[in-house]
Amino acid sequence: PSIGIRNTLTSPNRILGWFFYGTMDFFSIAVVASFWSMINSISTPKSAGRQYGFMVAASRGAGAISSGLAAILLKSTLPSVVSVPVLLIACASSLFLCSKFIKDLFKTMPERLLTGYSDKRSEGEDKKPGLFSGLKIITKQPYAFGMFWLLCSFDLVSTLLNYRMHCLIAQKAANCISGVGSYLFALTFIFQFLGFFLALFGTTSMLKWLGVRFGLLVTPVIIGALSIGLMFSDSLLLISIIMTALKALDYSVDIPVREMLFIPTTHEIQFQAKGWISSFGKTLSKTSGSLLNGITRLGGAGSSLVSMAPIPISVLWIATAFFVGKRYKQAIDNNELIDSCDASTE
Repeated sequence: PSIGIRNTLTSPNRILGWFFYGTMDFFSIAVVASFWSMINSISTPKSAGRQYGFMVAASRGAGAISSGLAAILLKSTLPSVVSVPVLLIACASSLFLCSKFIKDLFKTMPERLLTGYSDKRSEGEDKKPGLFSGLKIITKQPYAFGMFWLLCSFDLVSTLLNYRMHCLIAQKAANCISGVGSYLFALTFIFQFLGFFLALFGTTSMLKWLGVRFGLLVTPVIIGALSIGLMFSDSLLLISIIMTALKALDYSVDIPVREMLFIPTTHEIQFQAKGWISSFGKTLSKTSGSLLNGITRLGGAGSSLVSMAPIPISVLWIATAFFVGKRYKQAIDNNELIDSCDASTE
């Protein structure tokens, strides 16, 4: 009771809570990123434009249903020592079934469906990867570094705003675990629901008619415009609106578009560089965002500067998206493959 879920006293010294948080971060970096690497390696730009939107829409629909049920469960009369374990067991069981389904699926798929854009254009065998091969590619390859900064930009803005939102929610709910949880699940339901419709009816059509470059610019332009409002007010309502838009756009537009960027690249970039982008990129951006959030606790002018930080980040995000989108279009138009030594910026 003193270290488990029955201990309902909030404290930053809860080791089990930190372990769970780290585990979920590791899952996103190791498992989800690896899944997308595998999908990108067997896809073509044309097939991805048709299918990635529907893939993301299906996951957002499931996310809306699960978060809605979770919000209802936490608002029920059940104590948190019962409702929270039920949620964890249900999630763990679902993830286990997913891994089994994917394993069985690849056992039955014909080999012709496991060949992608890069396989048809690469020559020779892939080089033997080293521990820091992916990091070297990111530092030397402008296209790979651009994809690295796209992910960092999102995580930086998300970390900055998420911290402030959690503080305001905790104040509103008087640090009640069920109160904070139900608000966050309700918010999750909203952006998952919006993400579902955007991915189902907007992403595929947008990629078909407007292209990847436009898709890369949508989120930073909208978030940058909304973040200007933080200069005048940082109320819970405004930050919740910005976070809802940020998450909905990321899940419905950014994720499928960012993953498509890896299709016209070699396996070195698809697996080695992507691994470092997902792990090192997320860690660096979250650490940097957390350090900036620490400034807000000091108050004064530093706090005001942090609230304005999403604006310049969005400007750099837009510039990077423009460059990466241009290079992607050039590769597709010329039917070429972007390799780890490519330094083209035209």
